[in-house]
Amino acid sequence: MKFSDFLKQLRTDAGYTQQDIADMLGINRSTYAYYECGKTEPAIRHLKKLSALYKLHMEDLVCCRYCPTHLTLNTAEPETADTSDVQKFQSLDRSERQLVLLYRSTQNKEAFLQHIRAYEEND
Repeated sequence: MKFSDFLKQLRTDAGYTQQDIADMLGINRSTYAYYECGKTEPAIRHLKKLSALYKLHMEDLVCCRYCPTHLTLNTAEPETADTSDVQKFQSLDRSERQLVLLYRSTQNKEAFLQHIRAYEEND
């Protein structure tokens, strides 16, 4: 499988749009679309974020291998997949989606949550 096809498969399996991933990477949607059509390849910093988002080792990502810990918004088997999680994600506004994507891509989730809680207390 080509890397560009693998990126698209990971994204669609997880229920994300190209805009969702572009927002998480801090790039334009068209730049991300180029990754999926094979016109360009992501920078290392973007590969790191993508591997964290999809819970894949960097090597598995660049070698186009699924990892048993690959997480999606839907954890049910594809044949019986309930689309409610994907629908919930898609119903979020842009800033809420960004927050979810940032949380999913961060390495230290507890520190991320502490930062959010501190922000809420000061608000």
